[in-house]
Parts: sequence; C-alpha cells; structure tokens
Amino acid sequence: MESNTSFIPPAALNTAVLFIVFNRLDTTRKVFQSIRSAKPPRLYVAADGARESREGEADKVQAVRNFILDNVDWDCDIKTLFRDKNIGCGAAVSGAITWFFEQEEMGIILEDDCLPSQSFYWYAEEALKKFKDHEDIYGITGDYRAPVNPAIAQNISLISFPLIWGWATWRRVWKQYDRSMKDWSGNINDIPLLQRASKETRRYFQRAFSKTAKGEINTWDYQFSYQILKRNAKFITPNKNMISNIGYGEGSTHLVNFDPVNNAVPVHEIAVDLSTFVDNNYDSWLCDHAFNRKSVSTRAFNKLLRVTFKK
Repeated sequence: MESNTSFIPPAALNTAVLFIVFNRLDTTRKVFQSIRSAKPPRLYVAADGARESREGEADKVQAVRNFILDNVDWDCDIKTLFRDKNIGCGAAVSGAITWFFEQEEMGIILEDDCLPSQSFYWYAEEALKKFKDHEDIYGITGDYRAPVNPAIAQNISLISFPLIWGWATWRRVWKQYDRSMKDWSGNINDIPLLQRASKETRRYFQRAFSKTAKGEINTWDYQFSYQILKRNAKFITPNKNMISNIGYGEGSTHLVNFDPVNNAVPVHEIAVDLSTFVDNNYDSWLCDHAFNRKSVSTRAFNKLLRVTFKK
C-alpha cells in the first residue's frame, strides 16, 4: 500500500465501524492497525464460523478473533457477532451488516482485506452526516480505480455502481436489501442504466444477477448492486483512491490469481471537498474496464466470477 502525504485528523472520529473478518490473520492485522489508528468509538466485529471440511481452519478463525479482542486498547465500545458454525459468505456478510444497522443509523464497513487510508474514515463520516437525508444516495466508497484527473482530484462524484472495497452507508438503505432478489425479472434490459451499456457489460450483469437470483452464487454484493441499479441510486466516490485491496494470494476466497503489481492502485490521504459534485465519467470507465471481458481488469473480475460459481 502506497500512501501519499500525511493526514492529521480534524477531530476525534465519532462514527461506528463494522469489521468483517474470517480466517486470515495477516490481512486482519493490517486492517485492524488502520482501525486502531482511527480509534472509532464503537467497533463491531463479525466473523463466520470455521468450515468443518477445512482442516485447521477453526484454529485460524479463533486466532483472528483473539487478536482483535486482545488489541482493542483505546476507549471503545466493542460488540461481536462470532458464529459457531459456518453459514457461508452470502449469509454471513449480509447478516453482519443487518446486525450492525439494527444498532447504528449509519456507519463504515470494512472487510479484512480492504485497507483504507486514514483520511477515508473522516471523509466517510462527513459524507454520512452531510448526505444522510438524500434518498437517492445509497452509500460512500473510497475505491477509485480510474486514472486521476488532477483538476478534480479533491472533489467527489456520483456513480451508479456500489464499490464496496471500503464503504459506508445508512440504515435507511440497508433495510431495503433483499438477498433473494425476489423481484428480479430475469431481463437485464429492465434496468434503465444498463440499457445503454455495452453488450459485454449487459452480458456480465445478466449472468451475475440471474445466477445470484437462482442461488447459484453464494454472495451478498450482486444483490446490493442490483438494488442500486434497479432504483437508479448513486454512490459517492472520491477522485483519488483511498483503499487498497490486500486480499490477493493464498488464503484468499476470490482473489487467488489477482496480480497485485498490474492491478495495484496507489492509496492517497485526501482532504476531500464535499461541497460540489463533479462529472468524472467514472460510470463509463467502469463499464469499459471493470465489466468488459476484453479488458485486463475484467479478466480478473471474470475469474472471480468463475471461482464464485464453483463455491
């Protein structure tokens, strides 16, 4: 993770953080250190149970839990949702977020492989407060993958895709979540935004949403993407990246073959200007690079999709 410039917090953080972990102590340590530096006043920790079929996983799961509980050394109200049995990625993550928003009106959500810059916490907190009553805004991300335009690097923009490598949202949004996707029509052309997308992008989402609705993918995030796209809702994004995904390699659920050299994006400390939205054309970039099978980055996405289908 390359972090550009230093960051001095303007005040103590007041926003709760949900930290979703599992069995990877190496990545958990790094993300926890970031949380520890930010010192949220309330920390929620959720972990799925070990898989009985994986020898030695119970010890790894317990080591992660013990590490976190032994190292919360700031003034913090800590709550845990530690499952005894494995219920799978889809139910475990969505269930953890539901548990979080049963107790919080708004908050920051981090998984154990999403390492944020320090300024991300305060950017997310201020955006949560400023836009809490904007019904068409469904979340805030720190994940920006496109080339940086220096003229708008400090500004925020709106995008149509929920990028959840380090994000924040409100209870009002999550209460609409439906993991079963019961109102999915089966036709991607029923989503207005995707009617204008490329054939490759429409094919990507047609396949992902159809298989998710049939229960063939054990996940939670395609359902959330569907929810956002169906309602033509928006996510707030910075115009410089604030999150590093460190989950690639052995032990990763999905990013085993992810190339950290060719796919790495520098992480920045940014004083984000929340006063004005600028048009950054990020939706088009994502359609061209994240969901187009011909692009290098999308081959990684598609590989993730294939691995997920097998789970």
